[in-house]
Amino acid sequence: MITIHAGDRFESPKQNANFITHHVLFVGVVNGIYQIVENQINIGVRLIPFDTFQKEHPNFTHIPFHGDNEARKAVVIKALNSIGKSYKLLSYNCETFANDVQFGTPISYQVNKILKGVGLFLGGLIIIKGIRNNL
Repeated sequence: MITIHAGDRFESPKQNANFITHHVLFVGVVNGIYQIVENQINIGVRLIPFDTFQKEHPNFTHIPFHGDNEARKAVVIKALNSIGKSYKLLSYNCETFANDVQFGTPISYQVNKILKGVGLFLGGLIIIKGIRNNL
């Protein structure tokens, strides 16, 4: 049994792409129900019951937030105030949302890694084409 606190993060592999993970934040009890806030593709930032998240993402990892009670309260307020924001794959996805709310750094390391890989691949193609043209 894990102990969870407001401000903690849960991460789970996407159903069809294990190298991409979904990030959500636990905000505690809202309207008598344990709730999380997530930024969901085609939906945006929303509040959903923790039970719903568990059913949809049974292989999640719990990542404790290491802030004090004031920092946890700030995370919850910022997460709840983000409800309704739009999902944007490259600039405001689930990981960007979670990092922004927890640490004030709106960044997605997953997107950066993918874009870097695409850049390296395209750079390699350009180099190969240049070599072939010089033969």
